[in-house]
Amino acid sequence: MTEYIIRAAMHDEANEGWIWIEGFPSRSLVEISNKENGRSVVCLARELDQNFLNIYNPTDKEVSGENRSHRFSIELQQDTVVMSSWYRDALGGFDTTKGDNANGKVALDVQRYRGWQPWGQLRAASHHPDIVARLGVRLGAIGMWLGLISIWLGLLSIIPAGGCARLVVGIIVVVLVITVGVALIAGCRGANTSPGERHA
Repeated sequence: MTEYIIRAAMHDEANEGWIWIEGFPSRSLVEISNKENGRSVVCLARELDQNFLNIYNPTDKEVSGENRSHRFSIELQQDTVVMSSWYRDALGGFDTTKGDNANGKVALDVQRYRGWQPWGQLRAASHHPDIVARLGVRLGAIGMWLGLISIWLGLLSIIPAGGCARLVVGIIVVVLVITVGVALIAGCRGANTSPGERHA
């Protein structure tokens, strides 16, 4: 577990399903865990590099004056994570780190997702800040489940009535459909973005 400097995502990326962090290949799935409260999310990691910093860090013109930027500059190799308030809320509702890079650091465990990749993609889409992505993955899961039910009904229709074959196939497929349905419900469970304390 590492203590990270937390920076806010830029406004135009507030609804994107990724974080910016060093040390992971761009667009790889990562699981972020907050061990203090047991919360975790799965999302994409983008490579925090100099190209990103050229856009993120405020220019001299933005540091002072009327159009002053509220972003703090980021330097490479300082254990920094740039994430939206959606993911901060999902991990417990913490605020960004202060400008001194010391007050407000957050201990997080960020690991490359090691499970079955399609399951990780399902989890990442279910934890996505955009409601359209979450709705799409849930509708896809419902469609898959309904497809299994139609396969079950098709199998029952081709097995001749009488004997125990139809009963056995019916019971096996019902158990399979229920198991897949429970797994899909678990996989499509969204991130808990209702922390006990709200951040500023």
